[in-house]
Amino acid sequence: MDTKKLNEAMEFLKSEIGAALITSGVIKYPDGISILSHNPNPKIAALTAKMTQVIEKTLDAGNMKLGKYYLFHLTGNKLALAIPLGEYIWGMIVDMEKTQLGYLLHVVIDELITKFEEAIAG
Repeated sequence: MDTKKLNEAMEFLKSEIGAALITSGVIKYPDGISILSHNPNPKIAALTAKMTQVIEKTLDAGNMKLGKYYLFHLTGNKLALAIPLGEYIWGMIVDMEKTQLGYLLHVVIDELITKFEEAIAG
């Protein structure tokens, strides 16, 4: 993994959505151990890994697979978003009062995934 490229991906995310980004990080899956973070929250990182396991197991039982990401709308117009990326999960909590959902999902997340895959490739 190219840590410089991984850090650049986080900087990209921070620059694109700015103050809307409450917390974000990359965790090892299924361990839930953070390898990169912005405003870290270790409890949320561990819970994201656990939720992903439950979601994948539930979907498997229905012969379905998790797609590019999953999200939860939280109170206070916050959004929890997780992007499963093989051995890793990129998670974040975003204040939707400060960014647009379409921009986040169709521009930022797509570019973030590309940047993450480049970092993994080295």
